[in-house]
Amino acid sequence: MIIEHALIMAAGRGMRMMPFTENMPKAMAPLAGTTLIANGIDKISKRIPNIHITVGYKGSMLAQHVIEHNVSSVINTEGKDNSWWIYNSLMKNVDAPIYVLTCDNVIELDFELLEKDYVKAGKPACMVIPVKPIEGLDGDYIFHENQKILELSRTKKSEMYCSGIQILNPKKINTLYLL
Repeated sequence: MIIEHALIMAAGRGMRMMPFTENMPKAMAPLAGTTLIANGIDKISKRIPNIHITVGYKGSMLAQHVIEHNVSSVINTEGKDNSWWIYNSLMKNVDAPIYVLTCDNVIELDFELLEKDYVKAGKPACMVIPVKPIEGLDGDYIFHENQKILELSRTKKSEMYCSGIQILNPKKINTLYLL
């Protein structure tokens, strides 16, 4: 195991799930006798020792819920964009790869394969995990050349789609982009 941290992004409102999310964050939606986020925490905690969660919408409710599931840290990103934590939280000092997942990733991940691909790619500052597009699901299409992303688009289609899963190194990103 080379990757010992995972960050689950769970700060959003869950607009597509309204009116359900008027009373609770999307991450706390019921799933198989638990919640979306607890399901994710349980799955990845078997392999990843340090789990961090971003909260925003109904953040105190969600923070209490995930703290009960023994996460390593909770980062309040209310009113901020998805990448705010990389540059503005204590996580910016982590000089190691971190899995970045969304709270609604309810799939089984092959962490060993992802780590091998990350090492094979030269341990980049950021590696986006692509998938094939699925009709009817909104997301970002990836345009790349030589394994470097040139463009992401919600309107222009390609054969690769962002899965919402990434591996990134916050310290490397801050060193590269905040000179």
